[in-house]
Amino acid sequence: MLDVCMVVYLDDILIYSDNMEDHVKHIWEVLQCLRQHKLFAKPKKCEFHSDSVEYLGYFLSPDSLTMSQDKVTAICDWPKPCKVKDIQSFLGFVNFYCRFIFNYSHIVVQLTRLTRKDAPWNFSKDSPILTHYQPGTLITIKTNASDYVITGILSITCSNGEIQPVTFYSFTLTMPKLNYDMHDKELLAIFKAFKTW
Repeated sequence: MLDVCMVVYLDDILIYSDNMEDHVKHIWEVLQCLRQHKLFAKPKKCEFHSDSVEYLGYFLSPDSLTMSQDKVTAICDWPKPCKVKDIQSFLGFVNFYCRFIFNYSHIVVQLTRLTRKDAPWNFSKDSPILTHYQPGTLITIKTNASDYVITGILSITCSNGEIQPVTFYSFTLTMPKLNYDMHDKELLAIFKAFKTW
């Protein structure tokens, strides 16, 4: 069953199937296997027959893989670092999500330099991952839409030509927006970006 209809990481089990009929069988087989080995799953921690789920810090759906909303909030609300350990903690957290951050390595180069041995502590305005909006600079807005989530990035082009993000947004869609076709969801992501910023 492992890597055929389920993935296991420590005590987190994800069961997946091509259709509902197979899914019911797969769930039954996994529960029987757990029972046979005297292992138990707490019902309140289980979610059955869902086509989207949060798993290991990701939000999974049939068509997309995105960051969990609470992780986006944690990154946006991260306190300003005061020492090297703070930067290492932050980078350790966000490195896990680098696939979601366009041009990530380029963005974090200033922070990474501060973690070098014997590097002077100079947490300057160039160091933060998110920068402040500067009136008169070129603004870039990128949006994305999946079946369940819309996201956006507001960035500016700095005087040195670097593009740095100012802020991100991510919203989980609810009914009736879940029923929109993909074109309308993409338009909604653009509309939300302009409404937010």
